[in-house]
Amino acid sequence: MAGAQDHAAVVSDDGFVSCACGIRVGSPYFHALHCEEQATLPPHDRSGWPELSFRTVPAARWPQGGAIARNCAGLGCTEYTVARLLHGATPASLRTAIALVPSLGGAGSDGHALGTAMLAFSAGALARMGWPCPPEMRAFDEKRAGDTGSIVFPAGTNDLLLFCKSATPEAAAASTASFLAAAAPALDSSSVVTTVGFHNGGRDLTGFIDGTQNPDTSLRTVVAQATATTAAGGAVSTGSSSYLGSSFVFVSKFVHDLSSFRALCPHKQSEVIGRELQREQPQKGSDGRIENPKIGRDLNGSHVYRAWGEMYRQSMAFSEKNQAGTIYSTEAGEQGKEGLLFLACSHKLSELDEALDRMCGNEAGQYGESLSLSVTAPLTAINVR
Repeated sequence: MAGAQDHAAVVSDDGFVSCACGIRVGSPYFHALHCEEQATLPPHDRSGWPELSFRTVPAARWPQGGAIARNCAGLGCTEYTVARLLHGATPASLRTAIALVPSLGGAGSDGHALGTAMLAFSAGALARMGWPCPPEMRAFDEKRAGDTGSIVFPAGTNDLLLFCKSATPEAAAASTASFLAAAAPALDSSSVVTTVGFHNGGRDLTGFIDGTQNPDTSLRTVVAQATATTAAGGAVSTGSSSYLGSSFVFVSKFVHDLSSFRALCPHKQSEVIGRELQREQPQKGSDGRIENPKIGRDLNGSHVYRAWGEMYRQSMAFSEKNQAGTIYSTEAGEQGKEGLLFLACSHKLSELDEALDRMCGNEAGQYGESLSLSVTAPLTAINVR
């Protein structure tokens, strides 16, 4: 098995840099980029990325692990928990729970070491706790369809999000339970909702391969799009270094009307998504991952046309039960529902906001037809390292 030593830099007498694997790269910078493309190179950090990448992307040490955790089958077990704070909750009542977060997500009963977590707070929660809040941050207001005026995304009411991403269901569940036990003095127990996501072979429940445009070909790209890495932009526009490595986060449960979707012919299904359902081929450029290719013309009502933006998505399918009969959704009234648990981190709140507006059809030349879906528990938050 290849290791970091197989990708060591080899410098010739004239200063030209090659890699020990035989690739001629030219300079230390391009050698670093080449090394970062080796996403399966052991050993791995708990976030799923090779340790070698953290040497060439030092800013990757700033974010919480869950904000940049790699999308892969080895980290295919997730839990998304939202909750509201009790009236009168204090920072002291959350101190123990917050201290746990860097250690969450890891080893389960079978000894897997991969696994990490992220904790994010809403603007209201930051204010109530007396913690500094970026000026861009605000409460999530409802968003309505551009054609009918109906509510597509209801206003957010939650104060915090805990996201655990693990190698096993047991590790994810244990991590969530540990945090909730420690945070219990600060949380409204009736508001706590945990939904479990599963990898599903990298596919949405519609059958389409999901996430093929995600910027996860290298850790460098993920950090650049998902986190605030300079004091000049994103979450740290005030110039404060306290938000370096933080992300603006949007999470929501997209409940699919799969019966209606499956009743459509394959051609219509493809038009709704903007990709060809019945074709799979290597992606051109990037890392050559298998994808459903984009339809050759822009369809301004399609999901692909509207849902773009500089963000890192860590979304997984959810369903009431998996094949083993495990209940996934614990939210009252959600039994029998299924769809996508959508989570995205971005270095700018506007990237998330504008993408959601496009999804609602609130941009010139767009309309509201897409997957029939309902959205529960939307939350825009910031994770603070």
